[in-house]
Amino acid sequence: MLALLLACETGTMVVDNAEEAKDDTAIDDTDTGTGGDTAEGDDTADSAPPEPVTDYSSYTGYRHFYAEVWGYACDTTVEETGTELTEGGAYDALAAECPSCTNFYENVPLDNTICDDIYPIEIGTSYRAILFTETGGVATFYSYSEDSGTVEILGADNGLEFDGETVGFDYTFEYLVTFAVDGEMYFSTSIPE
Repeated sequence: MLALLLACETGTMVVDNAEEAKDDTAIDDTDTGTGGDTAEGDDTADSAPPEPVTDYSSYTGYRHFYAEVWGYACDTTVEETGTELTEGGAYDALAAECPSCTNFYENVPLDNTICDDIYPIEIGTSYRAILFTETGGVATFYSYSEDSGTVEILGADNGLEFDGETVGFDYTFEYLVTFAVDGEMYFSTSIPE
């Protein structure tokens, strides 16, 4: 009988220990699982997404030319690409013309002539000097032509807006008649990782 009582007591103890072990495991699983996930979720919800970063090394865009030539309307839009200049003869000439400008570009039209229906005028490669402000705006835009190694200003636009991707501009220049020019430069942006 004593053996039976001891066996029953031992059996009860085993069951009690198993219940305690089961309860401990359940408590540990609950604490580890929910606590970590909630904290991480809250941190992610509170953080703001990163701001896009502008790539100033190149752009695509267009220029729209308009003029009255001998009673006829010249109305031409030319697509363009631009590459930033950081050294070389054109860079030095542009930096001398606009020492306060922050970026200089070689601008290449996809079509070299305008006013084809009236009197074809060759436009060719041109240059741009831009002052980007510290707050991301554009204060000044200059367009230059190149002749025998020297740059000559074609036109300028001051007080421009820049939304981080697009610079819009307009100016006039003289070549036989007065040409009105407007256009846009599109810079690519990316979200930093």
